[in-house]
Amino acid sequence: MSQSVEDSYNGFRSDFIHLSVSLTSSLRPPKLGERRNPSSLHLSPKSFAHFWSWWALFEGVMSLPIQQGTYYPPRAISPKFGRHLATLKYRISVDQLFISHAYMDDSRESWVDGVSPFIGVKAMIDKFLADMHQRDQTSVVPGRLPDAKKVVHHKSFYAAEVVLTDLDLRAMMAVFAEPSKQSVDVTSSRQRTDNYRTRTDLPTMEPSSLWFDLDDFVETDWQPSITPTVHLLPAVACSRLTYFKRNSTLSESPAVTSKFGDENSHACLLGKEQCGLFDTSYACSRSLLLM
Repeated sequence: MSQSVEDSYNGFRSDFIHLSVSLTSSLRPPKLGERRNPSSLHLSPKSFAHFWSWWALFEGVMSLPIQQGTYYPPRAISPKFGRHLATLKYRISVDQLFISHAYMDDSRESWVDGVSPFIGVKAMIDKFLADMHQRDQTSVVPGRLPDAKKVVHHKSFYAAEVVLTDLDLRAMMAVFAEPSKQSVDVTSSRQRTDNYRTRTDLPTMEPSSLWFDLDDFVETDWQPSITPTVHLLPAVACSRLTYFKRNSTLSESPAVTSKFGDENSHACLLGKEQCGLFDTSYACSRSLLLM
């Protein structure tokens, strides 16, 4: 892109946009007798729906034009943000992380029983590292007319590296007692029985436990007002889990091309982990224990 001496944006201009998102948590070593608070990530169905709706904005050509002012002459065709967004890179580096994913079982039977149950999983990870890269790729596909072709842009994940150490995964069930639900006239089919109130054979977690967190049960349109009865059952323990991905589609398919992928746009974690042979899509795990 041409530059001029009077241009105050020299060194900041580019023909393309490279977006980088990082999530980092640095925990200082705890003092003697001190209990440090871990990081937590709460995944709910509606938060997932919101994230994928946001993510889809960058897939195609967004209708939002790039800002123009008096310094720039007007153009007949306004440039679009999505077309100029060349790469997206996600970097996560968090120590002592809790991840929860729970669904509310809002069935007719739960209203008849007067409870609000949640079913899901919860994991504790001593160290979580992830680096995922997307880039704009073009492919030639048949057009609407005979013998016609058109160029399609799509942003695919072409590289990723994920490392988890000391993974402890547990199945989770939480029951909120809400007798006021029983005042609502709801008929139950009784084709299935919930039995949430009668599961006395499951171990109960104390509210003082490090695993106990009311934020695990917060949804975009619902939040807890009372303390639930929470049950956790050990499912999987893994001392180290690593996942690698490298996309070799460009070398195998001449119809798919991209001129991006080598930009130094963030503090990259790729290549820091060694796990044997490096394949197109390779995953390895060690010391996996199913309970």
